[in-house]
Amino acid sequence: MEEYPKREAFFSQKVIRRMVKTCAAQDIGPNATLLVAVIAACEDVKRYTGPVSYYNEQLMPILGIRKWDTLNRARQRAVDAGWLIYLPPPSGTKGIAPKYWTDIPARYVDLDDSPIDEGPYPKIGYDTPKADTEPEKASPKKVYVEGDDRVYVQGDVGGEPSLPNPNPNPNPKEKSAKTPDQELLEWCEWWNGLHASGHVQAAVRLPNVSEGVKAAWRRYGRSKALRETLADREAVAQQIRQSPFVKAGWFTLPKLFGGKNQDGEVIAEKLMNGGYQDNGRQRIKTGPGQRHRETDYGKTGLF
Repeated sequence: MEEYPKREAFFSQKVIRRMVKTCAAQDIGPNATLLVAVIAACEDVKRYTGPVSYYNEQLMPILGIRKWDTLNRARQRAVDAGWLIYLPPPSGTKGIAPKYWTDIPARYVDLDDSPIDEGPYPKIGYDTPKADTEPEKASPKKVYVEGDDRVYVQGDVGGEPSLPNPNPNPNPKEKSAKTPDQELLEWCEWWNGLHASGHVQAAVRLPNVSEGVKAAWRRYGRSKALRETLADREAVAQQIRQSPFVKAGWFTLPKLFGGKNQDGEVIAEKLMNGGYQDNGRQRIKTGPGQRHRETDYGKTGLF
Protein backbone atom coordinates (compact mmCIF):
# COMPACT_ATOMS: atom_id res chain seq x y z
CA MET A 1 0.00 0.00 0.00
CA GLU A 2 1.87 3.08 -1.26
CA GLU A 3 -0.99 5.56 -1.66
CA TYR A 4 -2.96 6.96 1.22
CA PRO A 5 -6.45 5.40 1.18
CA LYS A 6 -9.72 7.23 1.54
CA ARG A 7 -10.73 7.27 5.20
CA GLU A 8 -14.03 7.89 6.92
CA ALA A 9 -14.35 10.32 9.81
CA PHE A 10 -13.07 9.10 13.19
CA PHE A 11 -11.18 6.22 11.61
CA SER A 12 -8.48 6.70 14.25
CA GLN A 13 -10.96 5.72 16.97
CA LYS A 14 -11.81 2.53 15.12
CA VAL A 15 -8.13 1.64 15.02
CA ILE A 16 -7.56 2.36 18.70
CA ARG A 17 -10.72 0.56 19.86
CA ARG A 18 -9.81 -2.54 17.89
CA MET A 19 -6.32 -2.48 19.34
CA VAL A 20 -7.82 -2.37 22.83
CA LYS A 21 -10.35 -5.13 22.12
CA THR A 22 -7.71 -7.43 20.61
CA CYS A 23 -5.14 -6.72 23.35
CA ALA A 24 -2.65 -5.65 20.69
CA ALA A 25 -0.19 -4.38 23.29
CA GLN A 26 0.42 -7.96 24.42
CA ASP A 27 1.38 -8.94 20.87
CA ILE A 28 3.39 -5.97 19.64
CA GLY A 29 4.42 -4.34 22.92
CA PRO A 30 3.58 -0.98 24.54
CA ASN A 31 6.00 1.07 22.41
CA ALA A 32 4.51 -0.17 19.13
CA THR A 33 0.97 0.33 20.47
CA LEU A 34 1.72 3.91 21.47
CA LEU A 35 3.33 4.57 18.08
CA VAL A 36 0.16 3.45 16.27
CA ALA A 37 -2.01 5.58 18.58
CA VAL A 38 0.16 8.69 17.96
CA ILE A 39 0.02 8.27 14.18
CA ALA A 40 -3.75 7.66 14.31
CA ALA A 41 -4.28 10.84 16.34
CA CYS A 42 -2.20 12.88 13.88
CA GLU A 43 -4.18 11.48 10.95
CA ASP A 44 -7.35 12.62 12.66
CA VAL A 45 -5.89 16.11 13.14
CA LYS A 46 -5.16 16.23 9.39
CA ARG A 47 -8.75 15.12 8.71
CA TYR A 48 -7.35 12.12 6.83
CA THR A 49 -6.11 14.23 3.94
CA GLY A 50 -2.85 12.32 3.66
CA PRO A 51 -0.12 10.41 5.48
CA VAL A 52 1.72 11.74 8.54
CA SER A 53 5.39 12.68 8.18
CA TYR A 54 7.83 12.33 11.05
CA TYR A 55 11.60 12.17 11.33
CA ASN A 56 12.92 9.58 13.77
CA GLU A 57 14.28 12.36 15.98
CA GLN A 58 10.79 13.83 16.25
CA LEU A 59 9.04 10.56 17.09
CA MET A 60 11.45 9.32 19.74
CA PRO A 61 10.79 11.99 22.41
CA ILE A 62 7.02 11.77 21.78
CA LEU A 63 7.14 8.03 22.52
CA GLY A 64 9.62 8.37 25.40
CA ILE A 65 12.22 6.40 23.43
CA ARG A 66 15.89 7.33 23.54
CA LYS A 67 17.46 4.80 21.17
CA TRP A 68 16.89 4.41 17.44
CA ASP A 69 17.03 0.61 17.77
CA THR A 70 14.10 0.70 20.19
CA LEU A 71 12.05 2.82 17.80
CA ASN A 72 12.95 0.61 14.86
CA ARG A 73 11.87 -2.57 16.69
CA ALA A 74 8.58 -1.03 17.78
CA ARG A 75 7.86 0.29 14.28
CA GLN A 76 8.64 -3.08 12.65
CA ARG A 77 6.35 -4.91 15.08
CA ALA A 78 3.48 -2.56 14.29
CA VAL A 79 4.09 -2.95 10.55
CA ASP A 80 4.36 -6.75 10.70
CA ALA A 81 1.10 -6.97 12.69
CA GLY A 82 -0.72 -4.86 10.09
CA TRP A 83 -1.49 -1.84 12.31
CA LEU A 84 0.92 0.58 10.65
CA ILE A 85 2.02 1.51 7.12
CA TYR A 86 5.57 2.89 6.98
CA LEU A 87 7.15 4.35 3.87
CA PRO A 88 10.80 5.33 4.35
CA PRO A 89 12.30 7.97 2.04
CA PRO A 90 14.05 6.73 -1.12
CA SER A 91 17.57 5.47 -0.52
CA GLY A 92 20.20 8.16 -0.79
CA THR A 93 17.84 11.09 -0.28
CA LYS A 94 18.16 13.61 2.52
CA GLY A 95 15.73 16.04 4.05
CA ILE A 96 12.66 13.87 3.36
CA ALA A 97 10.75 12.51 6.36
CA PRO A 98 9.24 9.00 6.38
CA LYS A 99 5.48 8.69 5.86
CA TYR A 100 3.09 6.88 8.19
CA TRP A 101 -0.56 5.97 8.42
CA THR A 102 -2.55 3.43 10.36
CA ASP A 103 -4.58 0.49 9.16
CA ILE A 104 -6.74 -2.29 10.58
CA PRO A 105 -5.37 -5.81 9.99
CA ALA A 106 -7.54 -7.87 7.66
CA ARG A 107 -8.29 -10.39 10.40
CA TYR A 108 -9.92 -7.64 12.51
CA VAL A 109 -11.81 -5.72 9.82
CA ASP A 110 -15.09 -7.50 10.59
CA LEU A 111 -14.65 -7.23 14.37
CA ASP A 112 -17.64 -5.55 15.98
CA ASP A 113 -16.69 -1.93 16.64
CA SER A 114 -18.61 -1.47 19.89
CA PRO A 115 -17.59 -0.89 23.51
CA ILE A 116 -15.64 -3.64 25.25
CA ASP A 117 -18.44 -4.39 27.72
CA GLU A 118 -21.10 -4.80 25.05
CA GLY A 119 -24.09 -7.03 25.73
CA PRO A 120 -27.50 -6.36 27.29
CA TYR A 121 -28.24 -7.07 30.90
CA PRO A 122 -30.12 -10.37 31.43
CA LYS A 123 -33.89 -10.27 31.07
CA ILE A 124 -35.72 -11.22 34.24
CA GLY A 125 -39.14 -12.91 34.53
CA TYR A 126 -41.26 -13.65 37.59
CA ASP A 127 -43.74 -16.36 38.55
CA THR A 128 -46.85 -14.68 39.98
CA PRO A 129 -48.08 -16.22 43.30
CA LYS A 130 -51.59 -17.60 43.45
CA ALA A 131 -54.24 -14.91 43.92
CA ASP A 132 -55.99 -16.68 46.80
CA THR A 133 -52.83 -16.82 48.91
CA GLU A 134 -52.76 -14.45 51.88
CA PRO A 135 -49.98 -11.83 51.53
CA GLU A 136 -48.27 -12.68 54.78
CA LYS A 137 -48.21 -16.37 53.87
CA ALA A 138 -47.55 -16.03 50.17
CA SER A 139 -44.98 -18.36 48.74
CA PRO A 140 -41.73 -16.81 47.50
CA LYS A 141 -41.56 -15.86 43.84
CA LYS A 142 -39.37 -17.83 41.52
CA VAL A 143 -37.09 -15.72 39.39
CA TYR A 144 -35.68 -16.80 36.03
CA VAL A 145 -32.70 -15.17 34.34
CA GLU A 146 -32.32 -15.43 30.58
CA GLY A 147 -29.40 -17.62 29.61
CA ASP A 148 -29.14 -19.10 33.12
CA ASP A 149 -30.51 -22.56 33.93
CA ARG A 150 -30.68 -21.81 37.65
CA VAL A 151 -33.82 -20.55 39.42
CA TYR A 152 -33.49 -17.76 42.02
CA VAL A 153 -36.04 -17.36 44.82
CA GLN A 154 -37.24 -14.00 46.14
CA GLY A 155 -36.39 -13.76 49.81
CA ASP A 156 -39.35 -11.72 51.08
CA VAL A 157 -42.72 -11.18 49.46
CA GLY A 158 -42.88 -7.62 48.17
CA GLY A 159 -39.12 -7.19 48.38
CA GLU A 160 -36.48 -7.37 45.68
CA PRO A 161 -35.37 -10.80 44.54
CA SER A 162 -31.83 -11.99 45.08
CA LEU A 163 -30.32 -11.99 41.61
CA PRO A 164 -26.84 -12.45 40.19
CA ASN A 165 -25.07 -9.10 39.87
CA PRO A 166 -24.61 -8.24 36.16
CA ASN A 167 -21.40 -6.39 37.18
CA PRO A 168 -19.97 -8.61 39.91
CA ASN A 169 -17.19 -7.34 42.14
CA PRO A 170 -15.92 -10.55 43.72
CA ASN A 171 -13.49 -10.71 46.59
CA PRO A 172 -10.13 -10.58 44.79
CA LYS A 173 -8.62 -12.98 47.29
CA GLU A 174 -11.24 -15.60 46.46
CA LYS A 175 -12.08 -15.37 42.75
CA SER A 176 -9.89 -12.95 40.81
CA ALA A 177 -6.53 -13.27 42.52
CA LYS A 178 -3.69 -13.70 40.08
CA THR A 179 -1.63 -16.87 40.17
CA PRO A 180 2.06 -16.51 41.08
CA ASP A 181 3.02 -17.37 37.49
CA GLN A 182 0.77 -14.62 36.09
CA GLU A 183 2.13 -12.06 38.53
CA LEU A 184 5.72 -13.02 37.74
CA LEU A 185 5.02 -12.67 34.02
CA GLU A 186 3.65 -9.15 34.61
CA TRP A 187 6.77 -8.25 36.57
CA CYS A 188 8.99 -9.58 33.75
CA GLU A 189 7.11 -7.59 31.10
CA TRP A 190 7.33 -4.49 33.31
CA TRP A 191 11.08 -5.02 33.71
CA ASN A 192 11.58 -5.51 29.97
CA GLY A 193 9.77 -2.22 29.42
CA LEU A 194 12.43 -0.52 31.56
CA HIS A 195 15.06 -2.32 29.52
CA ALA A 196 13.51 -1.08 26.27
CA SER A 197 13.61 2.50 27.56
CA GLY A 198 17.30 2.16 28.50
CA HIS A 199 16.90 2.32 32.30
CA VAL A 200 18.19 -1.21 32.99
CA GLN A 201 20.66 -3.27 30.99
CA ALA A 202 19.70 -6.89 31.62
CA ALA A 203 16.39 -8.01 30.07
CA VAL A 204 14.43 -11.11 31.12
CA ARG A 205 14.03 -13.90 28.59
CA LEU A 206 10.38 -14.65 27.84
CA PRO A 207 8.35 -16.78 27.89
CA ASN A 208 10.88 -19.25 29.38
CA VAL A 209 11.98 -17.43 32.53
CA SER A 210 15.37 -18.51 33.89
CA GLU A 211 15.69 -20.54 37.08
CA GLY A 212 17.53 -17.65 38.71
CA VAL A 213 14.54 -15.35 38.23
CA LYS A 214 12.16 -18.05 39.50
CA ALA A 215 14.27 -18.65 42.62
CA ALA A 216 14.36 -14.92 43.36
CA TRP A 217 10.59 -14.73 42.82
CA ARG A 218 10.04 -17.45 45.42
CA ARG A 219 12.20 -15.47 47.82
CA TYR A 220 10.11 -12.38 47.11
CA GLY A 221 6.91 -14.31 47.80
CA ARG A 222 8.14 -15.41 51.23
CA SER A 223 9.00 -11.88 52.40
CA LYS A 224 6.07 -9.72 53.51
CA ALA A 225 8.39 -6.74 54.08
CA LEU A 226 9.78 -7.01 50.54
CA ARG A 227 6.31 -7.25 48.99
CA GLU A 228 5.30 -4.10 50.87
CA THR A 229 8.47 -2.32 49.72
CA LEU A 230 7.72 -3.12 46.06
CA ALA A 231 3.93 -2.86 46.27
CA ASP A 232 3.75 0.30 44.12
CA ARG A 233 5.36 -0.79 40.87
CA GLU A 234 5.14 2.68 39.33
CA ALA A 235 6.98 4.14 42.32
CA VAL A 236 9.68 1.49 41.87
CA ALA A 237 10.00 2.42 38.19
CA GLN A 238 10.30 6.09 39.13
CA GLN A 239 13.16 5.36 41.53
CA ILE A 240 14.93 3.30 38.87
CA ARG A 241 14.63 6.15 36.36
CA GLN A 242 16.11 8.58 38.88
CA SER A 243 18.97 6.28 39.95
CA PRO A 244 21.88 6.24 37.46
CA PHE A 245 23.79 3.65 39.51
CA VAL A 246 21.28 0.90 38.66
CA LYS A 247 21.83 1.28 34.91
CA ALA A 248 24.93 -0.89 35.17
CA GLY A 249 24.79 -4.59 34.37
CA TRP A 250 24.83 -5.63 38.03
CA PHE A 251 21.22 -4.54 38.58
CA THR A 252 18.99 -7.43 37.51
CA LEU A 253 15.44 -8.49 38.30
CA PRO A 254 16.64 -11.16 40.80
CA LYS A 255 18.59 -8.40 42.57
CA LEU A 256 15.38 -6.41 42.89
CA PHE A 257 13.55 -9.45 44.30
CA GLY A 258 15.38 -9.39 47.65
CA GLY A 259 19.03 -9.40 46.60
CA LYS A 260 21.58 -7.88 48.98
CA ASN A 261 24.71 -5.82 48.40
CA GLN A 262 28.17 -6.39 49.85
CA ASP A 263 27.19 -4.53 53.02
CA GLY A 264 24.23 -6.83 53.63
CA GLU A 265 21.66 -4.19 52.69
CA VAL A 266 18.52 -5.23 50.82
CA ILE A 267 18.87 -3.66 47.38
CA ALA A 268 15.14 -3.02 46.96
CA GLU A 269 14.96 -1.14 50.26
CA LYS A 270 18.02 0.93 49.44
CA LEU A 271 16.59 1.73 46.01
CA MET A 272 13.26 2.93 47.42
CA ASN A 273 15.08 5.03 50.04
CA GLY A 274 16.93 6.88 47.27
CA GLY A 275 20.25 5.18 47.97
CA TYR A 276 21.14 4.83 44.29
CA GLN A 277 20.30 8.34 43.18
CA ASP A 278 23.05 10.68 42.05
CA ASN A 279 23.14 12.81 45.21
CA GLY A 280 26.04 15.20 45.73
CA ARG A 281 28.51 13.54 43.39
CA GLN A 282 31.78 15.50 43.09
CA ARG A 283 34.10 15.54 40.13
CA ILE A 284 37.77 15.42 41.18
CA LYS A 285 39.88 16.85 38.39
CA THR A 286 43.40 15.69 37.73
CA GLY A 287 46.34 17.99 38.44
CA PRO A 288 49.11 19.02 36.06
CA GLY A 289 51.29 16.16 34.90
CA GLN A 290 48.93 13.43 36.17
CA ARG A 291 48.02 10.72 33.68
CA HIS A 292 44.90 9.24 35.20
CA ARG A 293 41.57 10.45 33.89
CA GLU A 294 38.98 12.58 35.60
CA THR A 295 37.19 10.45 38.21
CA ASP A 296 33.77 10.57 39.82
CA TYR A 297 33.59 10.13 43.56
CA GLY A 298 30.18 9.91 45.14
CA LYS A 299 28.66 9.60 48.53
CA THR A 300 27.23 6.18 47.68
CA GLY A 301 28.94 3.23 46.10
CA LEU A 302 27.75 1.04 43.24
CA PHE A 303 26.00 -1.27 45.70
